Order: sequence, then C-alpha cells, then structure tokens
Amino acid sequence: MSILTKHFWFDDRMIKDGTWASLSNGAKGVYVSIAVHCDEEGTAFPGEDTIAKLTGLSRKTVRKAINELAKAGLLRIERWKTKRGHSAKRYHVKKTPRDTGFPFSKDIVATGTWGEMGSCGQAVYISMRNYCYWDGYEESYDSLTDFKERTFEYCSAEIEYLLEDTGVTKSTYYRGIKSLLDVGMIQRGIDENGKKAYMVGLLPDQFY
Repeated sequence: MSILTKHFWFDDRMIKDGTWASLSNGAKGVYVSIAVHCDEEGTAFPGEDTIAKLTGLSRKTVRKAINELAKAGLLRIERWKTKRGHSAKRYHVKKTPRDTGFPFSKDIVATGTWGEMGSCGQAVYISMRNYCYWDGYEESYDSLTDFKERTFEYCSAEIEYLLEDTGVTKSTYYRGIKSLLDVGMIQRGIDENGKKAYMVGLLPDQFY
C-alpha cells in the first residue's frame, strides 16, 4: 500500500477561509476522526462510540459536534438501517484535491494519539501542519518522492497567525502546545536555515 493511501487529505482552504477557526475544538477533533475513516468516495460510518473513543470526547459532545459540522457544510449525514435492523449514520465528506491540502496520517488517530492530544492539541496541530515546510522550501505533496521517508516537518509560524487560524485564545494555544509536546508530536528545534522552529511529527510518537 502506498504511504499516501494511509493518509487523508486535509483541505487547507478550511483554514484560509476561516472555517477551521470558527469551529468548536470538539468539532475540529471529530471532523478529523470521521475523515480518516472515509473511503475514496468520501463516505465513512464510524459509530459515535468509536468517534468518542478516538477523540477523547463524550458521546454527547460528539453528537453535538457532528451536527455543528453538518451545519457548517463540512459533511452530510445520511441515516440508514443496518441488516440487523438498527439505526446508523453514514457521513459524506467532500474529497480534497491534492493541490489544496496536506496529507494527514491515519495512524495518528488509529493509535490513540489523536485522543491523547486533547481538543486543544488537536486544533493547534492542524494549524501548525498548514505552515509546515521542509529544507526551507514550500513543496507540493503531489510531487514528493521522499515523503514516505519523512517523519517530521518544520513550523516556524508566528503565534498571532496560529491563534487566528486556530480560533483559540493564547492560553488555550499554550495548553495545546504542551499537550503536543507531552505526546511526542512536536519538539522544539532548529530548521535547515538555522531558524528556531517546531519539529512537527507526521506520524505518532516521533519525539519520545
């Protein structure tokens, strides 16, 4: 299996147009947890209990977040009947063109790391990924041949832009940073040009 099929493509237009910042932190975490389950058509059907476990949220908060995402137009909910006669939900998420986003490893969610980040860490991580670079250059993930060898990228974005894109207060941002440090998803470092930057893990447990 190609390394890129183990990722879903996060649409960075959500960040650029302010949609990501407008969502509650719970909705941010739930969106990613649903998106990693999507097939090639953008359809997923994880249960609310599964989503709650993956995000670290209560089932009530998950249900509220799903409705918030639907109202924001980020997913469509389809109710259906299982073969055993139970009610269930399918979620339809818009597919992201690869030239408008970045790859997010499904393993981050599957291993439980996403839930360990907490809602603050989840929100901040995505915004940091939006500004990530490698070797001092911005790159298109469509043409990366060495992405499968890469375990982290750099983020040196100024805090004011991360706050704006994440839609959180400074205290919440710092709680998110602490969570990401604690779970080994970021580490303070120096980029290839000698600039202070965070090393942002692309896979779970990069900095333990």
